Amino acid sequence: MNVPGRQTVEFQNVLEQLFGLPKGQPSHGPVFLDSTENGLLYAKVFSVTDTGTLGDSFPVVPIPGESLTGATSLASLYVDGLEQSITPGVGTRSNLILNEVTGKPAKVVVRLYEAANRTSPVAEATLTLAAYEKRQLSTVFKELGLDTEERRKDRTNVLCMVTADETSQGLVSAVVTKIDNKTGDTKNLLLAPSGGTTPGGGATIGF
Repeated sequence: MNVPGRQTVEFQNVLEQLFGLPKGQPSHGPVFLDSTENGLLYAKVFSVTDTGTLGDSFPVVPIPGESLTGATSLASLYVDGLEQSITPGVGTRSNLILNEVTGKPAKVVVRLYEAANRTSPVAEATLTLAAYEKRQLSTVFKELGLDTEERRKDRTNVLCMVTADETSQGLVSAVVTKIDNKTGDTKNLLLAPSGGTTPGGGATIGF
């Protein structure tokens, strides 16, 4: 599709209007945007609720690029500042979204480190992704076993790290979506070797 210069193209229901899916048909998976080099593209996904509009811009993931871990790079991708709260309506919750982006199987290790100990992870899991598979850990604390009655507690400044296994053939991107427990506002953070970054720049965009 063409986006005219200095203009915005909006789809009220992207699944039905852009992709032609029947109304009410369930659909779940990543969306990728490739653009020409004629200009700069800004993409945002949002939801309209009774209390307002919630959402954030797409993370920019160059392919290949340093924000991927896998066959060509076993670099660790990470983001700091995750929270876990035992009090409803306080703090934020964090979902981790993993995408294989090259059409090959991949294996990654996800680790969480508490603020006082960046040496030994408080939780970890090894995950296998098929070609182009999207895997969402909602929340990353729950999926890694930290939301049980025995292990649930208030945590701040938790570091999340994603590292490819040496047997991985594909490349994986990792994005953390932080959701405010009180307002529902969302913020996307792309995991990178230099730490999580906010969306920006211009390249292949994936979510």
